[in-house]
Amino acid sequence: MRALVLRILWKKRGPNLKIYVHGHAKSLHKVLEAAGELTQSALDADVLHVINPDASAFDLIQNHPGKSVVAHFTANPVTFFEQNAGLYTAAEDWFCVVSSNEAKQALEALGLSRVWHIAPALNASDFKVIYPQTDKKLIGFYADQLEITQRGADVFEAIIHGLAKRVGPDAFELVMFGETSWIATRMANHGVNIVETTWFHDDMNIFLHTPRWDAGNPILQEIVAAKKKVVSTAVGQALDLLEPASLFRSVSEAIDILEGEIKNQSLDSTVEPQYQRLLQNYSLDTVSKSWKAFYSEISRMKNTVPEKRTSPASTLEA
Repeated sequence: MRALVLRILWKKRGPNLKIYVHGHAKSLHKVLEAAGELTQSALDADVLHVINPDASAFDLIQNHPGKSVVAHFTANPVTFFEQNAGLYTAAEDWFCVVSSNEAKQALEALGLSRVWHIAPALNASDFKVIYPQTDKKLIGFYADQLEITQRGADVFEAIIHGLAKRVGPDAFELVMFGETSWIATRMANHGVNIVETTWFHDDMNIFLHTPRWDAGNPILQEIVAAKKKVVSTAVGQALDLLEPASLFRSVSEAIDILEGEIKNQSLDSTVEPQYQRLLQNYSLDTVSKSWKAFYSEISRMKNTVPEKRTSPASTLEA
């Protein structure tokens, strides 16, 4: 009876749902305004929009039974389901939104059916296009991304070591931003000059991006918005945003790409297509429309019988 009343109320209200956002939102509120009515009260909400669910999200869901839940992952969602499979069955209606097509395919492979891919929003005009006044290749990296081994610190070091041996340590410099002391010590052993900067987007002409999986950091989109060249592992949003020539799947392949850029400007043709893809798929207008379409769809689905779900844990353990 309660479920029937909820469906009648939902249908009467239509797609202008009341949405409660839990978690670090940053620019999300702006793009959700077109999707429904944002509320500061979880009790009054139709939907609990939970960003990167954690223990506090579990408490929120448990304390508000009968609410639909949108689990919005900006980072690797598979890790979440490996560690928190029980949370998946805590809500009556559960929907997943991920930031890359790779993540969507990974969740669907686990047997989840209500999964959407919506790119994160970025205003490209916030980033000026400024090129360093030098002929030397300045390879930038965001040190905070590399503190955790799983995000590619060892991959980064292996690439720089191999590149220095291939083209010589004087053919390029490293431009660092973030917590840099730990990596500076390692790079000194390879004879590579390091420049620390507070103007990260401006002071480099190549960005080396080495995570093993998508960590949800917006730095990749920001670099593309600044029209800088990128060399990245083929994971997550990099697969959606970058040209094939910018992607690598091994250390040796990354070294080859960087050598080609240093000697022959081989990445020149990648900059504009990547920038245009960013404007087309990551703009505030495009992402707002995507969220509006998503919430209209879950409003329609609310009027259907919720799917019977079991925890995907058995799939993960197989």
